[in-house]
Amino acid sequence: MYVLGAIVVIGVLTLIALVMIYRPEMDDVINIAVGALLAAFGSVVGYFYGSSKGSSDKDHLLMGAAPPVYGCMNKGALNYNPDATMDDGSCIFAAPEKPEG
Repeated sequence: MYVLGAIVVIGVLTLIALVMIYRPEMDDVINIAVGALLAAFGSVVGYFYGSSKGSSDKDHLLMGAAPPVYGCMNKGALNYNPDATMDDGSCIFAAPEKPEG
């Protein structure tokens, strides 16, 4: 995904350069550059905002951090995951013992 971000930045810089040296015979080149830039920008925006995952699931892509590890974070649970960084609500606890009587 960083590649698409880099393409957008390079595309903007290229477009600025083309506009600065504009000549009428360059209309096709500028139209192609604008189309490619808009397509790449649309892909980046679609990836980050158009999918079913929440934005918190994608923050690691923007920040460069490791992706979250989902699991049970309650140490008293049977399925406690010490590597989990985000609780997913999957904790399972032992049934309480019934008193005899």
